[in-house]
Amino acid sequence: MKQGQDDLFDDFESWEAEDYFLTNKQYDKLIELREQHMKKNPDDMHGVLNLCEAYCLNEEYLKALKILEKIYREGFDDFAVQCMILETIWGLGKDEKELGWYKAPKIFNLDEEVSNHCFEFLKGKRKAVPIYDLYLSFYGAGYTKFDEVQLYELLANDSRFLVEDDEHPMAASVKRKPIR
Repeated sequence: MKQGQDDLFDDFESWEAEDYFLTNKQYDKLIELREQHMKKNPDDMHGVLNLCEAYCLNEEYLKALKILEKIYREGFDDFAVQCMILETIWGLGKDEKELGWYKAPKIFNLDEEVSNHCFEFLKGKRKAVPIYDLYLSFYGAGYTKFDEVQLYELLANDSRFLVEDDEHPMAASVKRKPIR
């Protein structure tokens, strides 16, 4: 950083700079920005997670994991921390069972358990539910190892469901087929 320059990104508000670096995949600059933020705000847990995310995006998984394990071991057992740890260890090619969790997070894979959850979620609903709402029904219950489009594909191929307005997966709605 040049002498006399207080802020590396004076011309931007921080969110604008972050958006620019994310959009343009300039993860090294994103790390620099987020490290600078952490120097000014060392107790900002959200900032810590953002910095770890930047390390992961830049494939610096060990740096992220070192920070995340430290805050996890200190008792900060937040769902967001658990999710970031999962993404980090998967980035390293490791299995989540290799980490000594004191309470392992629930992980939802794209499988029968997920389709059964959606089937139960739709029970008693007359109208179709947007795919996004089904996806959100997992929020807080565990880490989803799939996105809305993958969930759409799972349910579209399950004979228990009717998928409506399926020109684009994100615009689709789903309901249970009537039982005959």
